[in-house]
Amino acid sequence: MVTGGATGIGSATCLKLSSLGTKVVINYSNSVQEARIRSINYQILGYCIKPILVTSIKRKK
Repeated sequence: MVTGGATGIGSATCLKLSSLGTKVVINYSNSVQEARIRSINYQILGYCIKPILVTSIKRKK
């Protein structure tokens, strides 16, 4: 899992890891469009990448 994998260095990390045969999850919170576009582009190249939305969970005290 790469946090911030939809943009910048995180995106480059996802591409490199997947090019080495690693299954990658793109973890995003704000970059919904970018995460979807990146994962589709990488899948077209034959890489196994899935985007997931990060949500915060409030714990009961």
